[in-house]
Amino acid sequence: MKIGFIGFGEVGYEMSKGLLEDGVKEVFAYDPLYDQDFVKEKANSVGVKLVSSPERVLQPEVDVVIVAVPAHHAYNAWDNIYKHLNDNILCIDVSTASAKVKTEIYEKLLNKEKKFVDAALMGPLQVHKHRVPIIASGDGVDLFIKLMGPYNMNIEKVSEVLGDATNIKFTRSIFMKGVSALLFEVLELAQDLNIGDRVVNSISATIDEKPFEEIINRLITGTAIHSERRVIEMENVINLLDENNKMPVMTNATKQKLISLTEHELKNKFDNQTPEDWKLVIEKINKKVCEENESV
Repeated sequence: MKIGFIGFGEVGYEMSKGLLEDGVKEVFAYDPLYDQDFVKEKANSVGVKLVSSPERVLQPEVDVVIVAVPAHHAYNAWDNIYKHLNDNILCIDVSTASAKVKTEIYEKLLNKEKKFVDAALMGPLQVHKHRVPIIASGDGVDLFIKLMGPYNMNIEKVSEVLGDATNIKFTRSIFMKGVSALLFEVLELAQDLNIGDRVVNSISATIDEKPFEEIINRLITGTAIHSERRVIEMENVINLLDENNKMPVMTNATKQKLISLTEHELKNKFDNQTPEDWKLVIEKINKKVCEENESV
């Protein structure tokens, strides 16, 4: 098995290190900083063969090429190599480029002629290396699993629809990154008021009370009915933040979302009764949005 990496930053380095340890014969890599000593040292330390141009990554007839570059360089990275791809090569993109960009790469550059995989990395590489959980979509996923499973890569097939994996990762990021930002706003205020531990313990008790799926259901269905009065509560919270010289960035966003939900009149649509399933709430919202778009 021969693997080529376009990009030799954290992703290329950590994955290469693990793959070579688990039996991959050779790994070749190109990085724009290939001639820098620190890049050479990293490559030498794990046995990666660093090359001086993108197309040279492909010259040893690699079985798999993995593009691992910053999102805004993904299209150009494929543009630099697509003319040099052999007929049987498996093409994998682990960048955080959007599903739209990855689809353009597949359709415009590869002409749908190569097996292509949209692979989203779902964990810390420094911990897992090449065994990091990966969700993957596209017409090359089955081959990806077949080729790389023996080397202990942890790949879950999402679908053959290119972009599904990236869309899952991005949508999940709304929550994961949003919660992090929200916690900063909560804890900055709580610590100033000397109630940090009590607030954390209170939140923990609520979140840990039920399985997370049940917590989601309760939060969404409850907010559908009570969004209007919660707008007023958020106004009071904003005042508290202002009084303590804290920027109410996330709280303002929460207030605006609650206002938007109130405008959907969900309370009336559910006859002032809490719906049983969060999906019913989202269906009502999406239906109204579709109707409004059609009327424009």
